[in-house]
Amino acid sequence: MIELPFFLTGTGTAVLFTSICLDLLLGDREELPHPVRFMGALINASEKIARAYLGSETLSGSLLTLGLVFGTYISSLLFFHLVEAFHYAAYLILSSAAVYFSISLRCLADEAIKVQRLLEQGDIKGARKQVSMLVSRDTGQMDEEDISKAAIETVAENLVDGIMSPFFYGALGGPALCICFKMISTLDSMIGYKNERYKRFGWLAARLDDIANFIPARLSVPITALCSFITGSNPEKVFSCVSACGHLHQSPNSGLPEAAFAAALNVKLGGEVSYHGKVRKYPDINRGGMRPSASHIGQSVRLLYASGLLFFSILLVPGLVFVLS
Repeated sequence: MIELPFFLTGTGTAVLFTSICLDLLLGDREELPHPVRFMGALINASEKIARAYLGSETLSGSLLTLGLVFGTYISSLLFFHLVEAFHYAAYLILSSAAVYFSISLRCLADEAIKVQRLLEQGDIKGARKQVSMLVSRDTGQMDEEDISKAAIETVAENLVDGIMSPFFYGALGGPALCICFKMISTLDSMIGYKNERYKRFGWLAARLDDIANFIPARLSVPITALCSFITGSNPEKVFSCVSACGHLHQSPNSGLPEAAFAAALNVKLGGEVSYHGKVRKYPDINRGGMRPSASHIGQSVRLLYASGLLFFSILLVPGLVFVLS
């Protein structure tokens, strides 16, 4: 018997809808035991063991990555099957919590709005500190334009890997696949860097993250285009900018939502960015756009909410129709 995708089942529809409501109501509550914290601790401990007992950095990092990804999926799958067999209501609650913890729509929006408010209050130091929690680039010398650009680029990129991708995999394969994606994303954020320490050790983690986000990144373009009227733009401008600039980013995925947001907001992204004291020059995205400012951060958040909710709806409505038919 062929199983239906999770979002086409009554259970899946209930779990996905509940997870969205939890995210919109609660955001990321620090007092809750977030699974990503456990994943981070597990990755740190596993890295020490892998480096100590395995030779090649590429081999040790690849084995660590594969072990954690497949181990997370298999253990999660067994856990949720056991819970479902034992108590259906507990399964619904825990599955909803798993997807809720994996998406970050409200959290991302709230953090970006904090940056905007600090800039509007003239607190440039506070805005630099706040945006440093969202990006890995140097923020100590940033002006309003740099801070706004960093916040907008983060919002655009995280529409994919923080919202659309985890929900996409949760909708296809349920909570176990959703958590598996979250492990891939966490591995990339911790060991997927191209610096001396991780360029070989984290090679596979970075590639798996690129593969996992490939489809959602491309889905983000029409989703953002459909919502671009909120910022006074239109789908034609979005598709045109993505076609011209989406491939310029060093990441095979990040350039697509960034170009879509740049066109929808009519701002110029990319350019010079400082990492660990070294200035890097990236291609301009939407070169004819305006310089980003605090007000554009607010617009990016509205676009984020609209795009995220549209994507959620696209996956929820078929499930409702299928279940009710």
